[in-house]
Amino acid sequence: MPRGSYFKTQSTPERFWSKVQQSDGCWEWQGGKASMRYGRFRYHTSTGEVLHVPAHRFAWTLAYGSIPDGMYVCHKCDNPPCVRPDHLFLGTPGDNVRDMVTKHREPNGCAMTRDKRYARRAAMIDMRQAGMSAISIATQFKLSRQRVHDILTTHGPGHWPHPWMGQPSERVCDCHSRCCVEARRNKRQDA
Repeated sequence: MPRGSYFKTQSTPERFWSKVQQSDGCWEWQGGKASMRYGRFRYHTSTGEVLHVPAHRFAWTLAYGSIPDGMYVCHKCDNPPCVRPDHLFLGTPGDNVRDMVTKHREPNGCAMTRDKRYARRAAMIDMRQAGMSAISIATQFKLSRQRVHDILTTHGPGHWPHPWMGQPSERVCDCHSRCCVEARRNKRQDA
């Protein structure tokens, strides 16, 4: 079969769903994957443009229509390769952070203050999306504008930016709070 003819023999939705393993639970994406195990789907638009999109976002679009600007497609099941439409929901970046905190999926960090940092970050994201300037947010939280920028553009709260180094199993932040000091002490004892 000549290169590219595969795209002409199946419609885009047929091609998409042919890459999904359906079951009673999650519908796992079997095609290409990007970082964090999220599926990636390549398709041609009606104008001939080639787009690469997250598979779960494409599944949402097929099932429910377009995604409003600034909205995330989040997983109820917390399974990145899942594309089952009833396992997905729309949310703001702040909703996504709150969902992560309530399900205890946040990355390692200082356990004593982690929830407060996530709540602060979620509040900052919501304020920024509501049109509030970084300077106004910084004033309200008594932080520098640069610190607010770092918090809003970092993937996780940790101690901004990410406090950990090395492999995920070695992640321990370098603050001096009791939980982190104990974690470092336990790590030394295990070695």
